[in-house]
Amino acid sequence: MIKKKKNVFQKKPVTKPEPVKKAAPQVTAEWLYMTDHELSVREISEAFDNPKTCEFWEAAGVAEVVLTEKASMDLELIDLDLGDEEGNAFLEKNQAKVLYQVTIVPECYELSKAAMETILKAHGGLFCGDNEDFSPQVSL
Repeated sequence: MIKKKKNVFQKKPVTKPEPVKKAAPQVTAEWLYMTDHELSVREISEAFDNPKTCEFWEAAGVAEVVLTEKASMDLELIDLDLGDEEGNAFLEKNQAKVLYQVTIVPECYELSKAAMETILKAHGGLFCGDNEDFSPQVSL
């Protein structure tokens, strides 16, 4: 019996590897904004050239920065107390005199970061993640 030789030149079926999906970096939705001087929501809104970009409710201590038709960055004035020693030490280290709770849409982080930078250029301070290591941080 004659054995048939394998054709080494026979084309192998081409299989394309599955495309690697890059996961979007996980950015926290909850942030803090602090400055070393008193700062009202009215003053925050004045950092933006277009008055429609930032609405504010002074009595409530709330500002809303419009990023897109469906997304905004919200700032709410809160007590200068994070409720734990480490958090309050961080506030003291950064000489915080005012503190805002900031909420962003993580998918719109770049737009939120641009809004943060607009506020920072006008008023200084620090934006940081509201988590154990206060990261990420945005400052000038």
